[in-house]
Amino acid sequence: LGATGQRAQLLRQRGGDEESKALRAQIEAKLPKTNPLDQFLILMDGISKDTENLPAPTEARLKELEKLYPNDFEVYFIGGHFYMRANNFPMAIQYFEKTLRLAPWMAQVHNQLGYLYTYVCKYDKAIQHLEAYARLLPERANPHDSLGETYYMTGRYEDAIREFQSALAISPSFTEASYHLIDAYSATGQYDKALQQALRMYESSDSPDWKVRALMSISEIQQHRGNLDLAREKAQAAIDLRPEAFSPLYRLALVQIAQGDFPGVQATLEKWQKQFSPLANGKKSPKSEDLKRMYDYLVARMNEAMGNFQAAIQGFQRVSDNIPVVHRSIDVRRDLAESYFAAGQPDRAREILGQIMAVNPNHVASLLLAAKIAASQSKNAEARDYLARCQTVLKQADPRTPITRDVQQLLRQVK
Repeated sequence: LGATGQRAQLLRQRGGDEESKALRAQIEAKLPKTNPLDQFLILMDGISKDTENLPAPTEARLKELEKLYPNDFEVYFIGGHFYMRANNFPMAIQYFEKTLRLAPWMAQVHNQLGYLYTYVCKYDKAIQHLEAYARLLPERANPHDSLGETYYMTGRYEDAIREFQSALAISPSFTEASYHLIDAYSATGQYDKALQQALRMYESSDSPDWKVRALMSISEIQQHRGNLDLAREKAQAAIDLRPEAFSPLYRLALVQIAQGDFPGVQATLEKWQKQFSPLANGKKSPKSEDLKRMYDYLVARMNEAMGNFQAAIQGFQRVSDNIPVVHRSIDVRRDLAESYFAAGQPDRAREILGQIMAVNPNHVASLLLAAKIAASQSKNAEARDYLARCQTVLKQADPRTPITRDVQQLLRQVK
């Protein structure tokens, strides 16, 4: 029944409503006669609405199933998903770890635990599980991509690049791995390689959504390289391709801020408000929350660029507070630290940078800012240490890019 339920969900997602309804009817007819574990799983997935004569998938019911089947790995596997969907990550981890003790051959559980441990900021544990996932399924692309993501978020960029390349060698059409590889190349200043990868992704994809993502990557790469007019052109091309999408408009605003085109930014923000604020009719949803965070971030970036540092601090702090997973807010936190430094609060900036580097010790933008703060306080030896770490990360970077020039210029000042 579980496999039938998954097929019903997939058909519904792809527009096969009638066939999906027929499968759901089959499930509801058979569900009362199936075993309690399958009942719990089916009801938890929302496949069946027939709960009048069946116990609901609650935490209390899960505990009852544990007593009925104390050594059945499936109880703990289902329990892990139950708690994961409730965003109770510590409990989800406990249940998935118990699943592996009972069924160590379940490679996919390593993947679940890898992501869950990142949510609770235990990155070493996440890497251990994802490395096990890749060892158990070396011929599959996804384990390499998942492991690469965790290497990337912890600053192990060379390892991340290797894993993303392995994923693409196994599955050249694995677009997510291609997208991740672009980010890893960019993080190490290898913009030529990042651009080549983005162009390949654009040319090989039949999906307008992926073409848009490729265009936005190209725009971001060109911005990193200092080619702001070209960055703006690619952002506009993404808007023209999918005018109903919000990410291209967001990318355009970031380029306009970098150009100092504040009237243009204001016009883009007004368009954003008009086009996207009415979404969900005022009701909270993951999408509406994302849209609000993105809008708030753009306003904060504009305030920072205009020298309104206190307003920028408030905006960046609000966005950071609304991103519960630390590694997903690193760039926002770095901008927050920069605004504190600009506002004459270097100690607060250093504190935030320390939080970032506890997760990713090789985040170049944070290392460079830390070096600037140290130099401003005549701590030249400390500044040189940060800059040396920048140079290590950027050892394969393209020459004459803004980030490498900034590192070299500051290094000359503190020698």
